[in-house]
Amino acid sequence: MLNPNASNSETTTPVSFQSMGFTDILDTTFSFYRNHFRLLIGISAFYAFWRLFHRSVFSSSDHWLIDWFALGVEALFYGWLVCASMQIYLGRHTTLGATFRQIKRRFWSYLGSSLIWLLVSLTAIVIGGLFGALATAFSPYNYNTIIDIFTMPILSIEITLLYFDQRIRKEGFDIEMMVTKEAM
Repeated sequence: MLNPNASNSETTTPVSFQSMGFTDILDTTFSFYRNHFRLLIGISAFYAFWRLFHRSVFSSSDHWLIDWFALGVEALFYGWLVCASMQIYLGRHTTLGATFRQIKRRFWSYLGSSLIWLLVSLTAIVIGGLFGALATAFSPYNYNTIIDIFTMPILSIEITLLYFDQRIRKEGFDIEMMVTKEAM
């Protein structure tokens, strides 16, 4: 739930550190998205340009090394969005450059988690292969890229909110934040 003292766009006021229900997470997700639209869309636009470049330059290549490199770059972009969402949640002012520098320091962690996500995705593809084939057949790639620019930030914000919600529920993160705030 957003802090009621939050004022204008690009606000750095954090949410109140308490566990959230489904509607609170949705409300906070779209509030973050609306209040930090330029930052989140900027990161997504970089990702979209990367995907268009990769698809146009390497579309005919079947080399596994290029695919692994692309996976690493995509891990960087997803991590960039999650890092920005985390900074927003914690109420810290952030920019495209600041979050990018932060994500570069943690690149290998994001790459490892992307590999795990790839395994989960491959399992889901095997299970839902028919639905995926139908979705691919009826949705042109360029439209998907445009849609991704606007939907990727929503997913990253939701993942971040769910992460912190679980930390509040299981680890007492809200108490840790109160103690840290009082110590300052």
